Amino acid sequence: MERVSLDGAELDYQVSGTGESVVFIHGAFIADTFRPLLVEPTLAGHYRLILYHRRGYAGSSRASGPVSVAQQAPPTVGLCCATWAWTGRMLWGTHMVATLPSSWR
Repeated sequence: MERVSLDGAELDYQVSGTGESVVFIHGAFIADTFRPLLVEPTLAGHYRLILYHRRGYAGSSRASGPVSVAQQAPPTVGLCCATWAWTGRMLWGTHMVATLPSSWR
């Protein structure tokens, strides 16, 4: 995995494929929930897949206390900017898909 420094934290991330970007944001317990999707030919052949470890998980910087979803949004947007993922979709946990607002593109 590669690393990027955002908002005072080091975040691990991995990029695979080409096309419109999809950012995978893991849930509360398993940081690599979406890792198998990065090598799925059907996805990687049509999308730029971005997986990262949230602050406090796996190899990313530790959190000093609880981190709310609102506090996690700026590093996620920063990661999108750092990896040139100006447009695309985000998949959070196992249940939510969000499209980046045009003001973030």
